Amino acid sequence: MSTLSDESYVFQSEFYTSRIKAAEQAAAEAARTEALADGELHGEAKALLRILGARGFTVTTTLSEQIMTCDDPARLDQALDLALTADPGQDFAF
Repeated sequence: MSTLSDESYVFQSEFYTSRIKAAEQAAAEAARTEALADGELHGEAKALLRILGARGFTVTTTLSEQIMTCDDPARLDQALDLALTADPGQDFAF
């Protein structure tokens, strides 16, 4: 006896096909938005490391890893502000 699996069934109804298409488009848009946000965080982290290096701060491997793996945009923004104004003779606390 053959059975119909969910993967092989093609909906014929306009109602279902339009809802499936809308859901696929929403998922694709969410993925694009997330990718952009991840890219912005990565760019801010790289900018922070560049500013720290240019201003003469000691950037250890640990500090670099903490910055590059940070997923909090507010924390990166605060760190960027601090990097621009802090004394390079002090340790940079992230």
